[in-house]
Amino acid sequence: VLRTEKGDLNGAYDEALELVRRRPESGVAQFTLGYVYRYAGLLDDSARQCEKALSLDPRNYGFRSCGITYELLGNYDRAKDFIRLDAGSIWAAANMGDVQLHEGKTADALDNYRRVAMAGGGKRLDAGVKELELFLNNQRGKELDEIARQDETTLSAERDPEPKYMTAAELAFVGQKEVALRLLRSAVQGSYCQVYALDHDTLFQSLRGDPEFASIRAAAVDCQKRFQEHRQQKGGTQ
Repeated sequence: VLRTEKGDLNGAYDEALELVRRRPESGVAQFTLGYVYRYAGLLDDSARQCEKALSLDPRNYGFRSCGITYELLGNYDRAKDFIRLDAGSIWAAANMGDVQLHEGKTADALDNYRRVAMAGGGKRLDAGVKELELFLNNQRGKELDEIARQDETTLSAERDPEPKYMTAAELAFVGQKEVALRLLRSAVQGSYCQVYALDHDTLFQSLRGDPEFASIRAAAVDCQKRFQEHRQQKGGTQ
């Protein structure tokens, strides 16, 4: 997981594959391989590993982030099933809000975000609440611009590329195009190779057709291709 989050997908894959080969009965091992696949953008493979993990260990709340795999696939009902493995937590409320935002249920999403912010969810959630409130109230001027820039600054020190992708999607939704594109490129540069999601994520609809978005998508294709080549060289069949 640590290798994945720092962008070493090949090294992460090698370790996760070996773990699965040694411990195929371990739900955690199956989940870990699925985690690598999610960052590589191989979402169907990631979902398959998530289902294996859950069948082996159906009460393990640690499998909750499989909800993100299904969110990226657009299967929101299954995403919620995995998020509910950790029902009642701040993480679950925040991620349920993300799914609802993708579903177009903006009021429900905002309620969840507010709940998390009140529970001390941190700067990113505070910013997300304010951005969505301003957008929904048609207040899309300098205040929203400034909060988006602060959000970008907060994320710049983040090693994990996935939060950058998620925040880029939210910022694209509220019309913060330039910041969204910069964060999205940073996510792909961090080996978050989301090709399918870039083509289908509802929150990026406003950016499709933009030359910079097309360039970022091409970089994601290259990122995924490199991983696929490594996987083939290793003879991985999982």
